[in-house]
Amino acid sequence: MNAGVRPSGINPICGMNSWKTFGLPSMLYGSEVWSTQTITELDPLNRAGAFAAKRLQGLTPTTASAGALGTVGLWSITGFIDKK
Repeated sequence: MNAGVRPSGINPICGMNSWKTFGLPSMLYGSEVWSTQTITELDPLNRAGAFAAKRLQGLTPTTASAGALGTVGLWSITGFIDKK
C-alpha cells in the first residue's frame, strides 16, 4: 500500500497517529532499561523512525531526517527513550 500524500495513500496525520500508537510502543518495549546502549546500537532505531516519518508523509528518502520528524512533531528515538 502506498503511504503519504498520494491518491491511493493515507493521510499523513492518520499515518503518524498509527505510528505513535502501534509502531513506537512495539519498537521501544522495555527501553526504560536500555541504559547502557551506545550510539551505534541506537542508530538503526533512529533510522527506522526517520524512515517511517518520511514514508508516511510521502517524502523522498533523501529528505533530511530532522525535517521529516519535526514536521509531524516526532522526536528521534533516542529522545523518546530519554523521555521514558
